[in-house]
Amino acid sequence: MNTLITDCVCRVAKQSLARNTRQTVFLTSSENARPARLSLASVLPAGSICDGHGVWLTPDGASMEVRKYAEEVPAYREPVAFHPCYGGLALNSEEMDHVRRWRKSVPTLGA
Repeated sequence: MNTLITDCVCRVAKQSLARNTRQTVFLTSSENARPARLSLASVLPAGSICDGHGVWLTPDGASMEVRKYAEEVPAYREPVAFHPCYGGLALNSEEMDHVRRWRKSVPTLGA
């Protein structure tokens, strides 16, 4: 398991929970999606529910999700906390294009 992915997801998820962020989106590669989802599950409060596709709902209604670079961007109604987690490796040009596409399409908090 990529420890940088784990560190990124766990750190940001804990911050989002502490700040009562309503929706947090992690963006990563296909190969890092499973470790990212496992890491996310490990820090969520008891009673959190997963939809089976990387989207978790906490008991207080917050949403945290792990998405892959190449996925279609869902329509988000409200701004989200958006965090690409790439494991410390340089992104290739295709991955960078996907990150840019997500950044253009997703309304983010503080933007």
